[in-house]
This record gives sequence, structure tokens and C-alpha cells, in this order.
Amino acid sequence: MKEQGFKQVGYAGCTYVRRDDEGNPTLIIVAYVDDCIVISPPERRDDRDSFMKTFNSKYEIVDQGDLSWHLGVSYERNREKGWLKAHQERYVIKALEKFGMEGCNPKKTPLPSGVKTYKATDGNRCSESERQLYRSIV
Repeated sequence: MKEQGFKQVGYAGCTYVRRDDEGNPTLIIVAYVDDCIVISPPERRDDRDSFMKTFNSKYEIVDQGDLSWHLGVSYERNREKGWLKAHQERYVIKALEKFGMEGCNPKKTPLPSGVKTYKATDGNRCSESERQLYRSIV
């Protein structure tokens, strides 16, 4: 990536950016194992195509077109209105089904305001399996 003029962003090590002489990003690459997202402004489409050609000469790649799904996140885009929506709707639906909560009613808080909670006593503690179940639900 560095030989192509990219610099690593932050400490995660999976995001790289290449900038023009004015400091504007021309390409952004987000990589995770063997999945990559290549992002470019519309006016830099030629840069993107050139990068993809060079990258493809070194690695076997498949350009799957516009981003719609990556690492469990679903993406929807409206170019005319200029928005991109990222969500995990499928993940949430599967989690609700797993715990039999498909018909639940969403709430901003899990308990009504003002409810007093108490620290568990030795005779009133949850088992390890109950704690694991609670953690996986939450």
C-alpha cells in the first residue's frame, strides 16, 4: 500500500488513504483479511480504476460493484440525495428470533424510570449460564 502512495490511518492498521497535492483524499482503502472496500470521490474514478488494475496485477481480486454488505453490516445508498445508510438489521432480526423476541416492543430504557434495583445477595445470585444468557441478549 505504501508503494502506491497510501498512508495508514490511525492505529487499527486496516484503513489507508492516498491524498493529492492539496491534501484531499483520492482513494480510501479499508481492508480486513481478504475483504477490501475501495472508496473514491466520483471525480477520481480514474484513480480508483488505475489502482484496481495495479492491485489486480499483484493479487487475484473480484470487483463486486457498489458496497452493499461488509462484515455483517448492510449498506444502502442514494446517490441522488447524497446519503449512505449503514445498519445491522439482519443481525438484530436473527438475535430477536434466537431469543424468541420477534414481537417485542422497543423501549428507550429496559426498566421504567424510578425503579429501585438491589445488589444480589449470596442466596439470590444468577448462575453462570444465566449470566452468559443475559450477556448474549444484551
